Amino acid sequence: MTTVRLTAAQAMVRWLANQRTESGERFIEGIWAIFGHGNVAGIGEALQAAGDDFPTWRGHNEQTMAHTAIAYAKAMKRQRAMAVTTSIGPGATNLVTAAALAHVNRLPVLLIPGDVFANRAPDPVLQQVEDWGDGTVSANDCFRPVSRYFDRISRPEHILTALPRALRVMTDPAECGPVTLAFCQDVQAEAYDYPESFFLPKVWRVRRPEPDAAELDGAIAAIRAAKAPVIVAGGGVIYSGAEATLAAFAGKHGIPVVETQGGKSALAHDHALNFGPVGVTGGAAANAVCAGADLVIGVGTRFQDFTTGSWSLFKNPARRLLSINVQPFDAGKHGAAGLDGIGHFGAFFELPKDDYKNPVLVSSTDGVGTKIKVACAMNNYGGIGYDIVNHSVNDIMCSGAKPLYFLDYLSVGKIEGSAIMDLAESLVDACDKNSIALIGGETAEMPDLYQPGEFDIAGTIVGIIEKENIINGRKIEKDNILIGLESSGLHTNGFSLVRKIIELSEKASYHKFYDSLGSTLG
Repeated sequence: MTTVRLTAAQAMVRWLANQRTESGERFIEGIWAIFGHGNVAGIGEALQAAGDDFPTWRGHNEQTMAHTAIAYAKAMKRQRAMAVTTSIGPGATNLVTAAALAHVNRLPVLLIPGDVFANRAPDPVLQQVEDWGDGTVSANDCFRPVSRYFDRISRPEHILTALPRALRVMTDPAECGPVTLAFCQDVQAEAYDYPESFFLPKVWRVRRPEPDAAELDGAIAAIRAAKAPVIVAGGGVIYSGAEATLAAFAGKHGIPVVETQGGKSALAHDHALNFGPVGVTGGAAANAVCAGADLVIGVGTRFQDFTTGSWSLFKNPARRLLSINVQPFDAGKHGAAGLDGIGHFGAFFELPKDDYKNPVLVSSTDGVGTKIKVACAMNNYGGIGYDIVNHSVNDIMCSGAKPLYFLDYLSVGKIEGSAIMDLAESLVDACDKNSIALIGGETAEMPDLYQPGEFDIAGTIVGIIEKENIINGRKIEKDNILIGLESSGLHTNGFSLVRKIIELSEKASYHKFYDSLGSTLG
């Protein structure tokens, strides 16, 4: 292996200068710098030698430098970024506010503050934070909660792994944000024999993950079922280069679009469907259309409080949320149906454990039985989704549990026509009406097992209850009052009998209205 001897700072600068975008430009265009005892001898010397290969711009205060670098990344639609270096101590902590800004807004910036001496020879060095309970603490630890990736370079070979990790985060559409590499000032000037292959030019491609198929089906069903949808366009539309796609989709389906602060220019200002800025700093037109929406489609937005008016903006009691976002954290906010672009073989659900002292999960699996044959005979599939969800809810409510989430298994001979879509729409609506997350399932096409037009469906529901509140019948006593609730009709039980009546009676019909039932048999 061929090596080259460089200081750690020289190696970092050379490596950064060779990281490229798909169009061949430097991903890190250059570095903003204010030099002090924490970075001048190491990083300062390396930048002076690099010259125009890796440009350096001098700033007059640290926060302004970082804000300028963040603005550049936003203007470049996150396709390129800048670095910022400072000395140790207050020079470094002056970057924290800017780091928080980049962290909140998912914008890439590389922060390289100087740090303490790794060898601890001049301990404490000037402006070192002394913690008599933890000898590893430095002022730069305050960057941890506002960095998407944090590392402390305390050995010259650390950059061999730290730098690729840093740019992986900065170029990832879901994890994108500020990266902090706290560079110990003595290590900056330490020499090491680096592999020459480490400095070969590398192209960083921004990933384009495909959406999960089941979530995509749910999103389509929700949009088709909506009567008054609205699109909330966030910065993600711009960062993914989807402006033209948004305009085409909104125009084709006649859906009004409102813009967050990060989403300004996602749709041309003079577009007929652009209702302007939304939320606390928004306009009357945008806020009015959101107030009446029955489906709020967030595209690339994190639904922050200025956008939602602290969730007072969407006033329609029947409104649902659909969040289309590459970051699952944002896609699942406030019970939104998620479309996060990252598929798994299992579904995830965060338990509300803080609301319970001794939580117990309650689960049930069921189907709708031979009512499916009635649905096929009547060519009416919309009720099946309501039946499977409501039946499952009833099963666990008998124990006092609160439903949390639902999974479905649908097996068919062949997926075709509107039947499956009607079924999917009823599933989504039933879960929404019961405030349950529809988090996944399976759709299987098995023509060797099912005849054309045949299908079956099963569902699994999971709920939660405080252990001491489980209803198990042990508290039933003599003279307790039994309350019966009138059924709204036949649902998942009794249809074998209904079908037998139809078979035995020439007068009986699925379509005939029966006064005694208050409905048809079908």
